[in-house]
Amino acid sequence: MKVHLNHKKLSVYTPYILFLILVAIRVCQMAQKHEMHPDEVYSVMISQCNPHFYRSLPIGAYSGSEITSTLVAAHGVAADIKQLYIDNADAPHASLYYMLLRLAITGIDTWSPPELLLAGCILNLIFFSIAFIFLYKAGRLLFPAARWALCAMLALAFGCRASGESILLVREYEMATAAIIWFVYEIIRSLKLKQYDVITMLRLCMAVAIVMSTGYLNAYFLTLSSLIYLIFTYRQTTFRHTLRVCLVLLSGLLVAQAMYIGYFNFILHDNPHTRMAFGQLSTALSKTFLRDVCSQTFTWPGIGLILIITILPSCVKRLSASRKMYDSSLLAMLISAAALISIFLVQYTSILREARYSYPYIPLLALCLPVLISRYKEYHRVGLATAVTLFYLIVAVWESPTTAYGWSYLRYQLKDGAVLYNLNPNEIPLIAPVLTSGSVYKLDPKSDTINYIINKRTVVHYKPDVIDTSRFTGRHLIGPLYIITPKYK
Repeated sequence: MKVHLNHKKLSVYTPYILFLILVAIRVCQMAQKHEMHPDEVYSVMISQCNPHFYRSLPIGAYSGSEITSTLVAAHGVAADIKQLYIDNADAPHASLYYMLLRLAITGIDTWSPPELLLAGCILNLIFFSIAFIFLYKAGRLLFPAARWALCAMLALAFGCRASGESILLVREYEMATAAIIWFVYEIIRSLKLKQYDVITMLRLCMAVAIVMSTGYLNAYFLTLSSLIYLIFTYRQTTFRHTLRVCLVLLSGLLVAQAMYIGYFNFILHDNPHTRMAFGQLSTALSKTFLRDVCSQTFTWPGIGLILIITILPSCVKRLSASRKMYDSSLLAMLISAAALISIFLVQYTSILREARYSYPYIPLLALCLPVLISRYKEYHRVGLATAVTLFYLIVAVWESPTTAYGWSYLRYQLKDGAVLYNLNPNEIPLIAPVLTSGSVYKLDPKSDTINYIINKRTVVHYKPDVIDTSRFTGRHLIGPLYIITPKYK
C-alpha cells in the first residue's frame, strides 16, 4: 500500500519535472544554433514588412554589407502590425504569427542572427509550454487514472525529433501546434464535461480562428476533428443543438477573416501553391509513414517498444475496460487517426512536402499511448510508462535538431564576390546573410545568353542548359541557386 501511495504521489509531480527537463534540453539545443533556415530569414523580413522580400534592389554593384543590411527594415512596430493586418505580401500564410514575431523582435534594428534566433525561439518556447499544458489537460480528462501513461504520452509528443525541430525553427509551426492542441482540448472538455454553454462555444470559435490563422492546410485536421466532435455531440444532445455547434465552428472562419483582412488572398490570387497542389500518391505515403511518423516521431526502436506494449496483453492479466474508458479510448484513437490522415493530406497537397509541414499534428499521434498503457494493472502501467518516458527523453537528447544550414560552404563559395544573375527578389535572401562585407556583388538583369556575361563567379536560379560546359562549371549552392564558374581565367 505504501509503495502504491508513493507511486501515486510521484505521478502527480512527474509531468512538471518532465516539462522542466524538456525545456532545459531545448534551451541547450537553442544555444547551439547560429545559422538560419532561408524560411526563417523570410519570417523576419515579412514580419517587418520588408519590401526587399518582393522587390529587387536596383541593378548595379553592391558590397556584401549593403545587401545584407536589406534583410532588416527599420519600421515602427505599430506601422508594421497595421500593414500585416491589411496584407502581408505572403499569400500562402496568414498574418497572426508574423504579428507576434514582430512584437518578439522589437528593438532588433540590425541584421543579427543570434538575437533574431533567440527572440524567435523564446516565442516558440511559449507556444511549446501552451501545447504541453493543454495536451496534459486533455489527457487528464480522457484518462484521469492513468497519470503515468500521460507522462509517456507527453514524452513522446514533445521529446521526439519533430518537436525539437519545430521549437528551433522560427516559423509558425510551433504556434500551429499549440493552437491545434488547444482546439482538441476544447473538444474533449466539451464532450467529457458535457458543456455546450456560451463560454464554451466562444472558446471553440476562437480556437478554430487561431488554428486557421496558423496554416490554411490545417483545414484538413479541423474538418476531420470537427466531424468527430459533431458525431459525439449528437450522441449526447439533439440534432438542433448539434447544428448550432456546427454553426459556431464555421463562424471561426469569420473571426479569422476579422483578424486578417487579406485572409482569403491565398484562394483569390493565383500562386504556385494552388496551381501546383497535389502530387504523387506514393511519394506522399512514403513521406507520411517512413519519414514523418516512423523517423521524425516514434523512431524505429520506439515502434518496437510500442508493439511490445500492444502485444503484451495476451501474456499478462489486464484490466477490463469500462464503457466510460471505452468512449475515452475511442475518442483518443479517432483524434490520433485524424492527425495521421491530416499529415498524409498535407504531404499530398503541398508542393515541397517538407517534414515541417507535419509538425503541428505529430504530438496528437501520442494520444494512442495512454490507450495502450491504461489497459494494464497499476504496477505494469508504471513500468511500461517509465520505460517509454525514459526512451523518448533519450531521443530528445540524442536526436539533436538541425542547427546549421551550410552557411560556411556558402560563405566560402561567395567570399570573393559574384554576379547575381537575374535572381528573383526572394532568392537574394538565400545568400545575403553570408556575403563578405568588403566584396562586390553585381546584380545583373537577364541577357540573351548567360555565356556572354560570365567573366567571374555567377549565381543563377537554375543550372542553364545553354552553358558551355567546356568553358564553365556549375555547382549547387542552396535551394534553386547554382554558382557558375569559368574554368579558365
